Amino acid sequence: MAFRQGAMVSVDVLYRWSPPRVRRVLDAVVSVAALTLMLIVLWWGWDYAMRGRVQSMAGLESISMVWAYLALPVGSVFCLFGIAGNYLDPKRLELETAQ
Repeated sequence: MAFRQGAMVSVDVLYRWSPPRVRRVLDAVVSVAALTLMLIVLWWGWDYAMRGRVQSMAGLESISMVWAYLALPVGSVFCLFGIAGNYLDPKRLELETAQ
């Protein structure tokens, strides 16, 4: 199935048509869902990294795989800051620049 460039449907119609109070509730729901996902990634990523302490990198036997596996929890911590920052000070420039 081929998609044409102009065939995309906007998913922000509910946000555009909502009053400011409902928009803030929608922002909160989306932020809580994203925070929940990132906390799950943080928890399981940390667990995965700690389980990989006994492994070493192929070709670099002196370096533990824990350093590679820590990308998941470290990245999720940065995402937590980004989600909180976006909730506190949202920038909606994509609506003004949409074609």
